[in-house]
Amino acid sequence: MKIKKKIVIMDIIIVLLVLVNACMIIAIKENSDNINVDSKTYFLMKLYGEDEYGKAVDYAQKYSLKLEENKKNATQDFKECVAVADYYKAAFYKNVYAVGKDSQKLSQMEQNMEDAQKRMGEMSPIKVKIDRMLEEYMVANN
Repeated sequence: MKIKKKIVIMDIIIVLLVLVNACMIIAIKENSDNINVDSKTYFLMKLYGEDEYGKAVDYAQKYSLKLEENKKNATQDFKECVAVADYYKAAFYKNVYAVGKDSQKLSQMEQNMEDAQKRMGEMSPIKVKIDRMLEEYMVANN
């Protein structure tokens, strides 16, 4: 009788360990695309996921100075994240200059947007989200 209880308890423990192991495998699988991303890139991607583009611009400006000093250590992912921040900044100021009717600065921001968009690479789908968000912002504030 005691042996059967011990076997049942051991079976329950084994089932629990298998479930924990399965949960860990699922968690690793879901986060596997972030494994090869450095911390600066991951932080920018996290800000983009939370629609915190203004914070991303500040962060990207801070680190893009270092990027210019040491280009060989910058990953392509980080360069693309910086390009997204540059696009947001240019798009935001384009709207500001459009309201202020400053055509010279407006055309400069449009050029900056095009340049940033070319550098976005795989992150270029974020452009649509940024454009939509800024359009809604401008409509709400006019």
